Amino acid sequence: MVVNPGALRNGSEFAITYGGYTLMYGVGLWLTNGVVVEWLNRRYAWTVQPGRRRLLTLSVSLGGSVLVILFMNAGLLLLKGHSMARLFTAGMYWNLLLPLIITVIVSLFNHSRAFFLRWREAAVRAGHLKKETAVARPDSLRRQVDPHLERFFTKEQVLWICYRKRSLK
Repeated sequence: MVVNPGALRNGSEFAITYGGYTLMYGVGLWLTNGVVVEWLNRRYAWTVQPGRRRLLTLSVSLGGSVLVILFMNAGLLLLKGHSMARLFTAGMYWNLLLPLIITVIVSLFNHSRAFFLRWREAAVRAGHLKKETAVARPDSLRRQVDPHLERFFTKEQVLWICYRKRSLK
């Protein structure tokens, strides 16, 4: 309704606004905030350089979202036969700002959720590593001590055999 209040009264306006425009809007924002950020996840890990990664994510998400929002509103204006100069007038202010605000809120939620899930996976992995280390440490110590004890007991057995031989003579 914010984009085109007259869309409910006219079938072609409804198809343009909610068929093409909304679909393209969703796909454009999904590509910018979903696919590109997933590419960043594979390319730049959060754990290696979190500050740089945060700036990259913010610039890609916000910059891409602004471009998609401008492009979609410009396309809608051209489709309706209006001039491109109307894009930056006061009447288009909320048509540009409201989708950006909603996109930022949704992106913050999704990035926070993804960060939490990755943090939880890292915590679980750290717990498993700690447990494996606790199990492996005594085994490693036993393996280090075994050869020494074996030599000690072998020497003790030799001494005992020598002692028994002497006592029997």
